[in-house]
Amino acid sequence: MKTKQPIWKFLVNIGDANPLDRGELIYTDETGVYEPEMVCIYQTESEEQFEIFRFSLNLCYQNGENSVSDNKFHKEINAWFSDKNDLANVAQCIGSTVENLISQLCGEDIHNRGLAYSAIASYFGIENFDSYPVLMTEEEIKGQFPDAF
Repeated sequence: MKTKQPIWKFLVNIGDANPLDRGELIYTDETGVYEPEMVCIYQTESEEQFEIFRFSLNLCYQNGENSVSDNKFHKEINAWFSDKNDLANVAQCIGSTVENLISQLCGEDIHNRGLAYSAIASYFGIENFDSYPVLMTEEEIKGQFPDAF
């Protein structure tokens, strides 16, 4: 059986208005096979290059009062960002509640799920979601993600 390749469609930028300043672009797969993804654009010390981080916005499942799983096959196992009071700490940092954060992570609204993952990435560090960012120039970014501009 042949696996369908994703057809990525730009949904929204939840980062800065200019994606080159710090874009957080959300894409959905029109084939419905793959989870939505977030592309984060961070400028490097060199003004000519940007780091591109990309990761899935996995639907989560509440498995305790203050914890979630991001594994649909093992919903009893906490996501790495959901141990102890981690979600409560993330929520506190963004001026929200852990209940709201869990609702965003476990909800079908991709925009809200992206906001929750953005908060988690800001709290723990984006490198925890993508350890191997790609380096691109402004021209390459605009060629790869034209709908975001």
